[in-house]
Amino acid sequence: MVWLKAADDDGHERTGKLPGPGGTVRVAAGSAGGARSTVWRVWANRTSSDVYVAARVLAGVNKISLHESGDWRYQWVRPEPAERYAPGQGRLIGRWPRPPAVGAGWTRGLAIWVPEPDLVPIPDDTEDGQGVTWIPKPPRGKVATFQVVVAKPNLGIVQLQQTWVPGRSRSPTTRPASCLARTRT
Repeated sequence: MVWLKAADDDGHERTGKLPGPGGTVRVAAGSAGGARSTVWRVWANRTSSDVYVAARVLAGVNKISLHESGDWRYQWVRPEPAERYAPGQGRLIGRWPRPPAVGAGWTRGLAIWVPEPDLVPIPDDTEDGQGVTWIPKPPRGKVATFQVVVAKPNLGIVQLQQTWVPGRSRSPTTRPASCLARTRT
């Protein structure tokens, strides 16, 4: 069993059991029906420690894969869009090795930065907001950030300041993946 404890600067703590294996987190900045960012989807594989990230509207087209093997990549999901938009290039768009862990075994995955001017009302928006964790719209001149991290369990406590934990999932090897969010200048 894997647990995640989060506390804010005022000392309020929240503890949650990580679901798994597998799991999906959906997160966005702004509000349903108002100015918002795209909805991002983060999900874990049920049979390995692979974690995937995609803009929800593009999840069937391309995604970022953080593979347990350390082979991290951005790629087309199927060969058809790869051939249409990058003829002869294959499905792979970009590849990099997993970076080293920092602190208490946390490995930074993907950082998504959403500047305040990029939150806009979406005409004919079909996103009902259900199942999405909405991070408040950042103040003018600031950005909302979502950081996907992969952690080794039982390696100590990591203090997160001014950070929300909108969701988490875990792999069958109990390696938790979390999506952290904050507002920055």
